[in-house]
Amino acid sequence: MPPHKRLCLSTLGSRDTWVDLTETVPEIAPMTALEVNTRVTELSELHEHDTQDLYALLEDAQNSRTRISQRVAVDSQRADLLMENRIAHQETIQIVEDEAYAAREAWAHSIRLSQAIHSELQTHQEQVYAHEF
Repeated sequence: MPPHKRLCLSTLGSRDTWVDLTETVPEIAPMTALEVNTRVTELSELHEHDTQDLYALLEDAQNSRTRISQRVAVDSQRADLLMENRIAHQETIQIVEDEAYAAREAWAHSIRLSQAIHSELQTHQEQVYAHEF
């Protein structure tokens, strides 16, 4: 049996299958030591370049993550300020409504006093007028 032939056993039965390795393994051209060293150097440089590209991508991703984190912090501070402003605005509305109510009450009281004084003055004028005649 030639050395480049291999026996493969099938699980379906006791069939013998012969595989020709010269058909399955591609032909590799012989290389000199200089050619091997050149190829290893090329692959090493390619690997180094790919590694640098990967580190650059990682750094860009980290920078993007940092910028996003900073934006989230700023937006969170803005949201906190808006909530504080909303609370202050609600308090201001309540104060203005309370003052408006107090002003309406004071106005109504002054109208009642004005009517009472007007009524007293009329009564007094009538008494003075009646005394003169």
